[in-house]
Amino acid sequence: MSIPCLMEDGGGKYLVVDGKPFLALGGELHNSSGSDLEYMDRVVWPALRRLGGNFYLTPAYWDLMEPEEGVYDFTLVDGIIAQARREGVHLGILWFGAWKNGTSDYVPLWLKADKSRFTIVVDENGKPIYQPRLSQFYTMSPLSEELKALDAKAFAALMRHLKEVDGEETTVIMMQVENEVGVWGGIRDYSAPSEKMYRSEVPAEVAARFNVSGTWKEAFGENAPNQMMAYQYAKYVDFIAAAGKAEYPLPMYVNAVVGGGSFAPAGGPDGRSHEMWKAFAPHIDWLSPDLYAPDFKGISGEFVRFGNPFFVPETGGGKNSAGNFIYAMGARNCIGFNPFAIERLFMDNEYYEANPNTLGGGHPFPERHGEGQDLKKAYEIGQVLFPELRKAFAEGRVKAFLQQDSDPKGMMMRGPQDYIEMQDYRFAINYGFSASSPFASNAAGLIIERGKDEFLLFAVNCLIDIKPLSSEPGDVFVTDKHEWYVKDGKLLKGRSLNGDERAALGAGNHPQLISFRLEYMP
Repeated sequence: MSIPCLMEDGGGKYLVVDGKPFLALGGELHNSSGSDLEYMDRVVWPALRRLGGNFYLTPAYWDLMEPEEGVYDFTLVDGIIAQARREGVHLGILWFGAWKNGTSDYVPLWLKADKSRFTIVVDENGKPIYQPRLSQFYTMSPLSEELKALDAKAFAALMRHLKEVDGEETTVIMMQVENEVGVWGGIRDYSAPSEKMYRSEVPAEVAARFNVSGTWKEAFGENAPNQMMAYQYAKYVDFIAAAGKAEYPLPMYVNAVVGGGSFAPAGGPDGRSHEMWKAFAPHIDWLSPDLYAPDFKGISGEFVRFGNPFFVPETGGGKNSAGNFIYAMGARNCIGFNPFAIERLFMDNEYYEANPNTLGGGHPFPERHGEGQDLKKAYEIGQVLFPELRKAFAEGRVKAFLQQDSDPKGMMMRGPQDYIEMQDYRFAINYGFSASSPFASNAAGLIIERGKDEFLLFAVNCLIDIKPLSSEPGDVFVTDKHEWYVKDGKLLKGRSLNGDERAALGAGNHPQLISFRLEYMP
């Protein structure tokens, strides 16, 4: 039995499945899709087949898995695994335990009914903190010791079961522990146990790790509320992960709400508290952003610090998803990319029209505008390029660019918006290959050095001008330019591009892969 794991070499950290590097490309299913196996077969899998991903994230629901205390029902988990095997894909399981979107909706009813077994997160006035439009229950405190014990017991039972039913085939390759933890709508928990901690000396392990002393306020100043909550959540989540790994040590991660401006759940594993999480959740293999915010470049950069690999468990599935994926590959060496409610991209339009509230937001018919097809093509190219990209990262031969929503829009004649220097050349990146469709991705791309004067461009919606770095007079010409395409999992050379098509180096409104050679003429 070869258990999926995270490994590291000169090309960075990477997932290993069945003894080989694995790039997890697919998506996260909508919250409730996995609660009905017939719905999965009738609606979801037909849509996913059209995307062709190799990996999908789906929840395991604590309330449905343990309907009575100590009585476990793995029917849904077993059914999803069987369906995934039939489809030839791998799974990541989202443990919806004590928290989902920060609140405790998925805690079993038998536990919710006994308020003596947990503490509720409250504000400074003693009022419960929760999000009525996102939740139908309060947020349980991470200092609730009995809740933690019961959560860990259930998660350990799930991991033990997964080892029994899937330890040989390893259909499930990773676990997300809880979901978007943190105090939503408040700066910290003011319940009695949390208030006592806040006004006490910081724990010795925190004092030693951060070289601080005194109360949380004295040690961390204005960041004290968030740092204390990060400590509470990290310790809780690590306890759950440790219990699960003792049964079956699959890779485990946590996800964070990011880029919400003033809305930033206190204590969540966002960029403000990565050091606290890394220090006190050692059984968590990486921290991941749920990246819907427009600052994809900045936020993704935060999540590759402290040796953290870049894995996206949630992001928007709209027109920019293909471009963001290309950038994540080229700039962040990502190990997985997974838009949320992924089934929506290829869902049958007739079904969607009859059930408009099934999957929440997004354009009701994305495939009409090519969003699903663009992501599918980008995934196909990304999978084939993955081995070459890993080697290029190890040798420093890859660079990337991305147009964000705040960047200038419009046609190329507005001038370059980004620059990349490689070998003896300066690449001037123009955002927008032409008068772009409103449904086209923002400009994005990566460039790999393949040899002296030889390059590979994987990009969408851009035009690139090239000049010599030398101050000496001279011109640069594009020679030996070809397009490439993927067929049956292999990269094949397509048309030779000459004339007008050679002069215009870049990519149109859909992802393209282009190889080219440059020649400098003094």
